[in-house]
Amino acid sequence: MLDRGDIGLQRRGEEEFAVADLKVLIHSDNDSVPVKVERFRYRSNAGSRRWEVKRILIRRREGTGHGLPWWTTDKVFSFEGYLCWIDYFRGILFCDVIDEYPELRYVELPVAPPEGNSDHPNFGRPDPFVTRSVCVMDGSTMRFVNVARADGEIASKRNPGSRFTMTTWSLVTPLNSERIGWAMDGAVESARLWTHDSYAELRLPLLMPEFPFVSLREPDVIYAVPRERHCGDRKTWVLVIDMRRKALRSAVPYNEVEDFCGDGDEDERWPRVTSTITNPFFPACSPCS
Repeated sequence: MLDRGDIGLQRRGEEEFAVADLKVLIHSDNDSVPVKVERFRYRSNAGSRRWEVKRILIRRREGTGHGLPWWTTDKVFSFEGYLCWIDYFRGILFCDVIDEYPELRYVELPVAPPEGNSDHPNFGRPDPFVTRSVCVMDGSTMRFVNVARADGEIASKRNPGSRFTMTTWSLVTPLNSERIGWAMDGAVESARLWTHDSYAELRLPLLMPEFPFVSLREPDVIYAVPRERHCGDRKTWVLVIDMRRKALRSAVPYNEVEDFCGDGDEDERWPRVTSTITNPFFPACSPCS
C-alpha cells in the first residue's frame, strides 16, 4: 500500500463501509496498453480482519490515459457511491470499492496533462493543488476549478502582476455513461478581476489567487488566497470571487499564526504569515480530506 493520503472511506447504508487504496500498475506510456490497478480493501462485513487485494482494469475512453505511469494521488473523496482518486495533473479514478466485481472508470480533467514525468529534476513534483481543486457540493455536483497562469507554470514562483485565467467546470452525464465529461461553467481573467471597482476599492495588490476552492453553498463563488512572498512580514488575504459577475465580492485578511503586526487601528493591522505555505489553506480541499 502507499501512504495514508491515498486511502479513502466509502459507506453504504448506516452500517456497511469499506476502506480502500489504489496503486496504478503500468510499465508503458502507450495509450493502447491496458492499464490495471491493485485495489487494497478492508470491508466492515467481510468476516475477516484481513485486507483484500484485487487487480482491476481501468475503463477509459479511447485516446485518454496519457501519463498514467506517473500517476500520483493528490486527493481522495467519495461521490455518488464511488470513491474517487484524483491526480490534479491528469484526472480522476472512480470505483465502487464495496462492489464484489467493481469497475474502475478514468475521466481526464479538462486541462492538458504534462508531457511525460511532471517531476522537476531538482525539486521533485510541483504542488498542483496550489492552482487546482475538485470540490463536491450537496453530494451530487462535482466541480473543477483551475487557475491557469499565463506562463504555463503550475506552482513555481510568480511575480506581482502575473496574469492568469480562473475557470470552473462541472462534471456532466451519469458516471456509467461513455460520454461522461466536463462542461465549462465560467471564466474570469486577471485583467477583468483587477480592474473591477470592487477590487480597486479594497486596494489589494495584483497577486495571483492560489488554493482555489468552490463554495459548498454557492457554486458560482470561489474562495482563493493571494499572498505576498517577499521576506519579512507577509500579507495574506482570502478572496471571495463571484464567477457569474466576474467580480470580487469581498476580501478578508488571513492569519495562519493568529498574530497581528502594525501600529495602526485594528482595521489597518494585517496578519503576519511567518512560514512558506505549500498546502491548501482550506481543510475541505486538503489532499487528505
